[in-house]
Parts: sequence; C-alpha cells; structure tokens
Amino acid sequence: MLRLSATFARQTWGVDRKELGAKVAAHIDRNHPRLGGFLMGLRWGGLRTIEPDRTVWAAIVAAGTGLGLAARAGIRRWRERGRVPLVASALAGTASVWLALWRIDSVRWRRSHVELVLDLPPDLLDRLIDDLRAQGLEVGRHQQRRSVPGTSFGLRCRLGDLRRVNSAIDALEHAARGAGQAAPTGGA
Repeated sequence: MLRLSATFARQTWGVDRKELGAKVAAHIDRNHPRLGGFLMGLRWGGLRTIEPDRTVWAAIVAAGTGLGLAARAGIRRWRERGRVPLVASALAGTASVWLALWRIDSVRWRRSHVELVLDLPPDLLDRLIDDLRAQGLEVGRHQQRRSVPGTSFGLRCRLGDLRRVNSAIDALEHAARGAGQAAPTGGA
C-alpha cells in the first residue's frame, strides 16, 4: 500500500516522497523557524535520542499493556466491586510507559553534548565562550589535533543549548562581516 501511494504520487505530481518531504522541510525552516523547532520536538512522538523502530514500539505496547492490566488487577483486588475496562487500562498503561520513555529521552537529550569546530582565532573563541557563559550556558573549549597539520579549535555545549550557541555564532559572524574580518564557519 505504501509503495502504491508513493508510486501514485510520483506518477501524478512527478515528485518523489522523500524529495517532497525535503522541500516542505526547507520551506518550513526558511519561512517558519519556530514552527520547525516545534515540529522537530514532535519527531517520532517526541523522542530525540532514541530511534524507535518496530521492536521499540512493540516493547512499549507490551510493557504498557502489562502495566495497565496489572494496575487493573490491583484495583479489582483493592476495591472488590471496582470495575475497570480492559481496553482503557491497557491504553492507559501504554500511554504511561510512553510518557516515561519520553521524559527519560528528553533528559538524555538535554544532557548530551556536541562539539562544534570553529575557524576562529583562539582569542576570539575565548571571547565567544565567555559571552555564552555569561548568558548562563554550559560551554567549554574544545581543542583537537587534526590529521592535517594544525589544530582545530571549537567549543563543546549541551545539545539543548545548540540553538542559542548557533545564534551567538551568527551574531559574531554578522559583527565580523561588518568589521571586515574573516567570518567564522562552524560544523558539528
């Protein structure tokens, strides 16, 4: 069915499904960045560090159903006349397991770190790091020897702070262009 619909879209509109998705994502990123940030938070049901496949979803449903049914049996023993519907308890248990996994994933995402390699002189990089620390961000200096001669400098920050760090780098780039200096470039 999925192949049929992808073939239908390709034949009807002359566009591949992946190409269409890339065009929509580029349009949202360019014209509606806040909406894009919100939608990225909803990716895979809100999960950012866990890449759920069929196995993960099956484990969530199985654990959630088991939890819901165990809670149902506990309620029935606690209240002799208490009646909890079977489907509702299974759905509530599955939702509870998914919410717990989502919370664990969001904590892992906020605590994970990335390293950005920036083509900046060390003194300008130190000034950028000091400015970011003054804003309350956990930022550290990153230095690594390259395979080619020279050393690469950069910074390390939490993944949850990456947007604020990138906006500070963009502001520095804008100021450097205005002053006629070489503009920094970065990469993760």
